[in-house]
Amino acid sequence: PKGTVYSVSFSPDGSQLASGGDERAVRVWDYARRRPIRCLQGHDGKNDCICLDGGLEADEECPVSGHRGTVTALAFSPNGRRIASGSEDCTAKV
Repeated sequence: PKGTVYSVSFSPDGSQLASGGDERAVRVWDYARRRPIRCLQGHDGKNDCICLDGGLEADEECPVSGHRGTVTALAFSPNGRRIASGSEDCTAKV
């Protein structure tokens, strides 16, 4: 990834790390393997889903509207199945 990271959050079980920054994207990482699992970018249209039962899956897609500004806040839900993100564009996404 390029750019500056402004926010990170670990999943409740510590297996995943979400990062967000001035790329207007939320990246989810497999922490043990140090590899990206998922990237949600700031645009409208079809994009990968991060809110799935049973964890994050590589081939799932759903329509989402991404951030248009720097991602400045991230938090996993207590069960680790959802990520909330906040941005300088004055929006919050789940």
